[in-house]
Parts: sequence; structure tokens; C-alpha cells
Amino acid sequence: MNKRDAARIDEQEQRDFDTTKKILQKLYHNHNTTFKKMPEFSPSDMRYSVETKSGNTYLYNVEIKSRNQDMNRYDTLPLKVSKYQRLVADTKDGERLLYVVLLNDYEYFIFDLDRVDFTTIEKRKWKIQLQEYNEGGSDFIEVPTYFIPAELAVNNGLIYK
Repeated sequence: MNKRDAARIDEQEQRDFDTTKKILQKLYHNHNTTFKKMPEFSPSDMRYSVETKSGNTYLYNVEIKSRNQDMNRYDTLPLKVSKYQRLVADTKDGERLLYVVLLNDYEYFIFDLDRVDFTTIEKRKWKIQLQEYNEGGSDFIEVPTYFIPAELAVNNGLIYK
């Protein structure tokens, strides 16, 4: 039986959290920000708040994914339908739901999922590994997935380490 590689999963999750935190701190450099890493197996990866100088506070629920893909060939970014449904159910009143894609270790895309009209987004079956970080490999499954056009990102830029 294949075994889940918990150490590699934790390492990747921490790296994604740290990278996303740096990106968001740069975007909101004139404001006070607070970040919280969500526990393993939570629907989302991060919650954060932004307090503006005028005293307004904005709350966010964030899903983070690292992806490797050729954007010249594929100009959409996948989000599993089941993941999206879990995120929506997990998002509290007053929070915005964001999807952050860290692409090829050098570029990021931030999607405000509250602004995406999913009735217009391509949805099809996507063949993926059942468990990405698994000692000894993993079986493949097909899952219903949204393919969100990169042009719908509310912010996009380069990742500076």
C-alpha cells in the first residue's frame, strides 16, 4: 500500500504559505496585515486580514496551489469543483474567497472567486493523481474541474524570493 509523504506535504504547504504571505505583504505594504496558516486538512490554506489607514478591515479566505504548466499552451488554471464547493462552504460572512496560484516557481495569479461567474467557466473531467505526495506513486482519477482563464486574475506578477 502506498503511504502519504507527510513530511513533503508539510514542507510544500509551508513554502506556499510563506511565498503567498510575502506576495500579499508587498501588495498591501501600506496597511497592517495579519496572516494565519490553517491547519492540515482545512478546506483553505490561509486566512488574512488587511486593516487600512482609514480603519477599514478586510477579511480573506485563501486557497493556495503550486502549479507547473506551460502558459503558452494552457492559458487556464484548474480548480477542482469539489475543492471550490468546500471553500465556499468554509468562507465566513464578510470574507472574500481568493485562489492564489503559484506558477512555475516564478509567477503568481490571484483570483477573487467571488467575482468569477462560474456559469461561464469551462468545466470538464481532469485526470490527476489520487494523492500527489505519495511514497511509491499514486493511482490516477478523473475529477470534475473548472479551468479558470488566467485573464480573470485580479492580480498577477512575478515571485521574488
